Amino acid sequence: MKSNSMQIGVAISGTGSTMQYLHKSTLSGKLAGKVEMSCIACNNPKAKGLEYALRANIPFEVFPKKEFGGNIELRDKAMSDFFFKHGVRYITLAGYDTELTKEFVEPNKGRIINQHPADDLVRFGGHGMCGLRVHEAVLASDVATTGCTIHFIDDDPNVIDGGEIIYQHKGIPIYRETDTPEILRQRVLPYEHAVYEEALLIIYERFQRSFAF
Repeated sequence: MKSNSMQIGVAISGTGSTMQYLHKSTLSGKLAGKVEMSCIACNNPKAKGLEYALRANIPFEVFPKKEFGGNIELRDKAMSDFFFKHGVRYITLAGYDTELTKEFVEPNKGRIINQHPADDLVRFGGHGMCGLRVHEAVLASDVATTGCTIHFIDDDPNVIDGGEIIYQHKGIPIYRETDTPEILRQRVLPYEHAVYEEALLIIYERFQRSFAF
């Protein structure tokens, strides 16, 4: 472990494409020598992203709700403890499809980062707005372009998509004649990857300044 590197943990639910992109960047991309991926948490035991974690030898643990008797507060507490055990400085939500409870948010205030597949968090954010639902809402609206956002999770777990915006990409054109929610998702996703990488560089600079005093 490099003494000046910023340790992150990642929470995923599916293929983990963002997690994979960021991990490869920590090895040989913009994040190399600056950010290290310490561990991965997942709420879905069938998530394809776990196969990558296994191949890449990244420590991971699965937290299916049923193992906690359906109690998401207990599950979130266990997941928070997992990240603490691995010494992560920031927790990055990368396609994590479940809203977090106070048992996760409160112990990690100011340290949870999320990706959102739109650039207007007021109009296309909030409770239940994730994944294809966001793209469906965008296509049903009158906007001509869309984008993506990386932001901190608000300290109040009842506020969804309301934290500080770290980095955004805007201006992705919408083609309503041919776009479906899935097609739009596929077009936006590469920008989400790149924006997350840039956001982590911004956070890394803040992280470095915290040791300068």
